[in-house]
Amino acid sequence: MKGHRFSIFVLILAGLMFAAGCRGGGTAGAAAGPPGPSIKSYADHTFDVRGYVRGMVKGGHNLLIWQDPAVDLSRYHEVQVVGEKKGRWLPVQNRFAYGPFINTFESAFKNALTVKRGSGAGALRVEWAVVACNPGNRAARYLVGMGAGRATGAVVCEVFAPGKTDPVIRVFAKDTASAGGFGGDSAAMLTYIFQQLGFRVGTVLNARIGG
Repeated sequence: MKGHRFSIFVLILAGLMFAAGCRGGGTAGAAAGPPGPSIKSYADHTFDVRGYVRGMVKGGHNLLIWQDPAVDLSRYHEVQVVGEKKGRWLPVQNRFAYGPFINTFESAFKNALTVKRGSGAGALRVEWAVVACNPGNRAARYLVGMGAGRATGAVVCEVFAPGKTDPVIRVFAKDTASAGGFGGDSAAMLTYIFQQLGFRVGTVLNARIGG
């Protein structure tokens, strides 16, 4: 009887793993449905994650993406990168400065993005913004653990074809951190998070733009 139950458990687990693999393997380059609003549709300091990621599919580790299936991005070989560096969609607060972490993402993203830079008539316009930058709570990480007090960072990246006002690619990437001695250093955690996000978003765009 025990062996029979174990066999059933293995079959169920295998079925779940296969279903998850099918969902992950077949959607990376497609749009799941109509996209949510562009980042510019949100008023300052009012970014809504749930609304923004509507229609997106998993495109990588902690990364969601929507891509217009009607646009052939393989014919573009140049991009102009523009970043929102003032924290326009971040919450208003005076505990710490957003600037260093926004700069960390920008540096990591530009280093990871290997597509040729330029501002010619045929260049894609790549716009990005940091939409979450929360150092969490060190005491909670140390005393409670289990993910409590975690640091969080998130970014949005949108790609526009020449002459178009609606993005042909929308990316949302987010990561968290909660490990470290005595709760870890919050600033170091955020720095690491935005380094990883910059690399991740740049790598995804490299795979989709150009030949």
